[in-house]
Amino acid sequence: MKNLKDILFFGALWGLAEATLGFILHLVAAPIAGLVMFPIGFFFMWQARLRTDSVYAPIQIAAVAASIKLVNLFVAPLWITATNPAIAILLEGGFVVVFLASAKRKTPIRCLLSTYGWRLGYLAFLFVLLSAGFKLRLLDGGWASVFPFVTIDALVNAALVFIIAKYSLKFEFDLKPALVGATAVAAVIATVVV
Repeated sequence: MKNLKDILFFGALWGLAEATLGFILHLVAAPIAGLVMFPIGFFFMWQARLRTDSVYAPIQIAAVAASIKLVNLFVAPLWITATNPAIAILLEGGFVVVFLASAKRKTPIRCLLSTYGWRLGYLAFLFVLLSAGFKLRLLDGGWASVFPFVTIDALVNAALVFIIAKYSLKFEFDLKPALVGATAVAAVIATVVV
C-alpha cells in the first residue's frame, strides 16, 4: 500500500488531536468541542485525500484515529467512553468519503450533507444506546442539548469544512517512517495518559 505512511501519519495526528485538544475541550467547554473537533479531523482527512489522491483516504485515516481512540477500552472505566468517540470518528470519515472526497466540486450543500450525515448517524447510534438503558451526556439535557448539535454546531462545521475543502493546499513534505511511528506512539500514549 503506497499511501500507508500518509494514512498512518494523518490518522495518528487526528487521534493525537482527539486525545489532547478533544479531551480538554470536552472537559472545560463541552459545547465548543463539537464546533472544533470535526473541522480538525476534516483537515487531516483532507490532507490525506490531497496527498494520496485516494477517494478512500478519509475513511482510512478515520479508521486509524478510531483505533487509537479504542485503546481506551483497556484503561477506561466504561467502554462507552471509548466506543462513542470511535463511532463518531468513523461516521465522520464515511460521510466525508460519500459527499466530499469523491465529488469533483466541493459545494456548501455537499459540506452540509457530510456534516449532517455523520451527526444524524451518531444521534441514531446514541438513541439505540439510550433505548438499551445507557445514560448519555448529549441526550441528558433533552432537546436543549440536541438542538445546538444539529443546528449551530452543524452549520459552523459545514462552513469550516467548506473553507478547508476549497482553500486547503496540499502539504508537501517527505514522511519518514520514524516520524510516522513517533506520531502514532505519541497518539497512543496521549490516549492512555489523558
